[in-house]
Amino acid sequence: MDSIAAPRLDFQPLTVEALDALIAGDRGTLELVTGAQFPEPLAAPPLMDDALPFFRDIMANDDTARFGAFLLILRQTGQAVGSAGFIGAPNDRRAVIMGYSIYPDFQGRGLASEAATALATWALDQPGVERVEATIRPDHVVSQRVAANAGLRRTDRVEEDPDEGPVEVWELTR
Repeated sequence: MDSIAAPRLDFQPLTVEALDALIAGDRGTLELVTGAQFPEPLAAPPLMDDALPFFRDIMANDDTARFGAFLLILRQTGQAVGSAGFIGAPNDRRAVIMGYSIYPDFQGRGLASEAATALATWALDQPGVERVEATIRPDHVVSQRVAANAGLRRTDRVEEDPDEGPVEVWELTR
């Protein structure tokens, strides 16, 4: 797999073993398998708790999945700063759906924008991908700003997310 390039971040695929350790709250195993240091208290990045089993299932079914979740590691310190990735392979519109989440101690430093930009650039270079999309609640201004910084633009489409309610679709096309 081509590596994802970002100025300050390393992207490490979240393996089944890492996801199991995070779900179980097993800091020792998690830090051993990822090589990263996690914030106290150990928890998933914001709004990711419910998604961890979903990403675990993606990796369990295909441990080489290119379009799963990545741990974001601050290269200079080795600290886990969040996660970002996709909810699966390209769909019938040749789109991948992107998401991102940064731990509170690392928010406000441009890391989400850096991660989203790198992911979108990488994804559009992959075979079978013509667009990168993000679904964002209309009131989540910070996520909208991250998407815009990564080159995504709000579309006229609104979808119903079972957990979030109505979400706007943002996209970047090749």
